[in-house]
Amino acid sequence: MNKKLLTLVAVVLLFSLMLTACGKGEAPDEAVKNALTAVKNIDWKTVQKYFGTEELFNGSDSGDLTEDEETLRLIFGNLDFNIISADVNKNTATVKTELTNVDMSKIFEEYFQEAMALALENAFAGDDTMSDEELEAQIFQLLIDLLEREGNETVTSTVDIKLSKQGNSWIIDADDEFLDAMMGGLFSLSEELEDTFESEE
Repeated sequence: MNKKLLTLVAVVLLFSLMLTACGKGEAPDEAVKNALTAVKNIDWKTVQKYFGTEELFNGSDSGDLTEDEETLRLIFGNLDFNIISADVNKNTATVKTELTNVDMSKIFEEYFQEAMALALENAFAGDDTMSDEELEAQIFQLLIDLLEREGNETVTSTVDIKLSKQGNSWIIDADDEFLDAMMGGLFSLSEELEDTFESEE
């Protein structure tokens, strides 16, 4: 085989290998890793890629973070994860993942106490009473300060993340258990508060 023919065969084989690799796409555990990294970084476009049409966050594509997005960055900035295993069955997969984040139940327990104390203090402040807007801003700042605080307690949960294949992409089923683990228990806490308020009506 002459040199030119040998080179041509090598190029064809290399190209075939590249096509095969591209055709396989991501493995489910890679998809979970990339999706969770996107959540941690508040990367809207990548989040949408892995969670399909499900709107986890009301984000913008402008690149500028709104006040709510800044809060999300504080919530998810401490998200950590460890992929334990991946079980693939044709077009579905389960990726067992250990998720760690700040324990939001502890954060909000402190937050509610401090917010109530501030509101009561303002109610009896006489001439120094803050306006509703000023009080709301200070109460919101209490939450930001707690989220930014060093050494917050964390909580770790192990969840089975379900995925389904669409084309060459894996889409995550963001069920309640997964969302709650990713948010450090904030999802279940919000549901408990909602149930409490509904029962008092």
